[in-house]
Amino acid sequence: MNSMKIRSRGKGVGSGSIGNAEFMCPVSTQNIWTMAIPSPLRGTPPPTSKRSNVVLPVFSARTHLLSWAWAQPPSVKGLGLLPRVLARARTAFIGNSKSNSSASNSLDSLGIGIGLGIASGQKPLLPQIPKIAVVGVHGWFPGWLIRNVVTGRPTGTSDKFAEKMEQGVRQYYLEKYNINLPPSAISSIALEGHGKVEDRVDKLYAQVMKPELGHAKVLQEADVIMVAAHSQGSPVSVMLFARMVREGLVKLDRQRVCILLMAGISHGPFPHLKSSIVVKHVEGDTARQLFDFNDPTSAISRRYHAAIGQVLNAGIRICAVGSWYDQVVPLYSSTLHAFNHPSILRAIHIEGADYEPDFLSHLVVFALRLRNAGLSDRGLLVYLSEFLAGNVYGFGTQGHSTVYEELDTYTLAFSWAISPQIPYSYAKMKKTYAEENHKPQCTNPYDPFDDFGSTPTHATRSHRARNSSADLLVPFEAGVSDPPPPFAPSRENPISDLLITADPTYHTQFAAPPGKLNPYWVPWILAQITSDPHVYANEHLRPHLDEVMRLFNEWEPVGKQLKELQYRLEPLRSRL
Repeated sequence: MNSMKIRSRGKGVGSGSIGNAEFMCPVSTQNIWTMAIPSPLRGTPPPTSKRSNVVLPVFSARTHLLSWAWAQPPSVKGLGLLPRVLARARTAFIGNSKSNSSASNSLDSLGIGIGLGIASGQKPLLPQIPKIAVVGVHGWFPGWLIRNVVTGRPTGTSDKFAEKMEQGVRQYYLEKYNINLPPSAISSIALEGHGKVEDRVDKLYAQVMKPELGHAKVLQEADVIMVAAHSQGSPVSVMLFARMVREGLVKLDRQRVCILLMAGISHGPFPHLKSSIVVKHVEGDTARQLFDFNDPTSAISRRYHAAIGQVLNAGIRICAVGSWYDQVVPLYSSTLHAFNHPSILRAIHIEGADYEPDFLSHLVVFALRLRNAGLSDRGLLVYLSEFLAGNVYGFGTQGHSTVYEELDTYTLAFSWAISPQIPYSYAKMKKTYAEENHKPQCTNPYDPFDDFGSTPTHATRSHRARNSSADLLVPFEAGVSDPPPPFAPSRENPISDLLITADPTYHTQFAAPPGKLNPYWVPWILAQITSDPHVYANEHLRPHLDEVMRLFNEWEPVGKQLKELQYRLEPLRSRL
């Protein structure tokens, strides 16, 4: 729920969405479908000046590498991380003129687009052009009754996502290197299929393997595979590619694969939507299954989370992009709150009409920066998600759909896909988290790194009683072990046979908050973040924290909820 500035679209008419289908209908009709859902509080309309849409935080491969310096193994630190990684990237840019055919089978030939020349103060070198395959996977579509009476034809189709991803890749090369990719450089695959998540995985895998379609050949011959998925399509895509990895269809020793999750239901929709008349009495089991993702112990959550562990351990990257004013999926769900891994990049899309570069927006983006650097946000994104909820009645921005209309969403994913690998020490990550969580502190039940033995409070006891970390996730096919990671196993990274979801370094049991959260945790969370030595020691995070502190003093929130948030943060004013 939120009380920030919104747009109203027409007198007596509201725009809304169910799943990823946009529609126009009278507000009174909307209320019939959502009469059991509380109306979010809203503020005053935005100013008339139009801002551009944004996808934040802006990604820089160089800065991202350096923000992970705290997790470098001693051997890497001694030799200097950035020069070694950039030297490898330079080799990738220049290529091997004596052996272009063999170079095409190596990750070092993928034209890693990290802006090497900008990072080193030299003119950018032209990359080799990899073979790129783009795959679109749509989300859940409402049943025929809702489509015919309310929503109309869905706009978030697999064809659209594949097309937008192709446009994003072409825009990347055009803007960065002034290269117009030839039509043959990118192959497009749109996978269609409806039903429950596991049924869709089977249907989509069958499509890929049909010889007459040629999809399997396209994927096997590609150097880079980009997957664009939305909402329910997010778990479908992850589970599909986990299966492809297990069956050898994709080879991560010579391919880069990135899955873009747009408004993905990784931890389910807003739990209160389950009481909607549409979900309870109109839609079928497919819609109701979406709420099983709220519970980490449900069968589908366990299988999905195990698949996330498998794809990450194999070397597949994930770009999780949430949306400001998403009326269906909370930000903590779309940005994979329960997972922590160097191969996950998080961001948020904000419509220009809703974007205010104020304390709240900077705080949300700063929390995403913390998670992107492998550091804990102390559960801040969970507590802020209710302030960023869209209006299910159709008023204002329908963020669940706008996220896939923004081309920068797709460009961000491609930039992330071909950026350098982050060398990190599993042992150091685990040690750092364990030490941090053994310090005397006030631990809220939604801290993503609270499974390392910190002294539990009453809240954490009840939270862990519901979601015991002893109940470890296991692969859903007996005898299947994760493939080795793309880097050489060593004493620093002994995870070649370790399922990521069984290790609190990478994964924590997280249940979606069933109701309104206690807002008085927020001051404690910010107090912990502002006193975190890892944040203060990180030269790429500290300036952003300073900016958040400065903006708090200038913040003039609109609406009851945000004014209450400001009031609760008053004790921290001397620190902020």
